[in-house]
Amino acid sequence: MKLLRVVIVTALAIFLTGLVSSTQGAPQCCIGGKYRATFKDSTAPDPMCQTPGEVHGGYFVFHQPQCEPRFRGTLLDAQGNKIFYITGVIAPIGEGKCKFKGTAFGVPGTEFEGENDVTMKAIFYKVGDRWHIKGTFDNPDGCDGTFKGAKQ
Repeated sequence: MKLLRVVIVTALAIFLTGLVSSTQGAPQCCIGGKYRATFKDSTAPDPMCQTPGEVHGGYFVFHQPQCEPRFRGTLLDAQGNKIFYITGVIAPIGEGKCKFKGTAFGVPGTEFEGENDVTMKAIFYKVGDRWHIKGTFDNPDGCDGTFKGAKQ
C-alpha cells in the first residue's frame, strides 16, 4: 500500500511539473490599454473608399478584464472622438506574439455610422516590455488598409 502511495504521489508530481513547464513558455495576451496608431487606406481602386492612400492617426483603447481571450475596444480619431466600437478574440501564437481577429462597428452619430462589418486582423508583439500591434482592416462600406501602433 505504501508503494502505491509513492507511485501515485510521484506520478502526480511529474504531471504537475510538466503542466507548469508547458504553460511557462506561452505568452500572456494581456493587451488591454491605450495604443497610439497610424492607419493607411489602401491605394487600390475602390468606389467605396473616398480617401485612397490617406494616412490617419488615432488610438485604440482595448478593455480586457482579467486577460480574457474575448475583449472589446474603441477606436478614437486623432482628436479623441469615438468612431468605432471593436469586439474580438486574441490568442497566443508562439514566439511571444498574439493573434487578434475582430469586427468594428461605426459609432452612431458619426460619419462612420452604418459601417458595421469592418473585419480586423492583427498581430500583437512586444518590443521590450511594450506591446505593439500591426494589422489590416477590411471595410466593405469604406476603405481597406493597414494599421500599426504601440501601447502608450
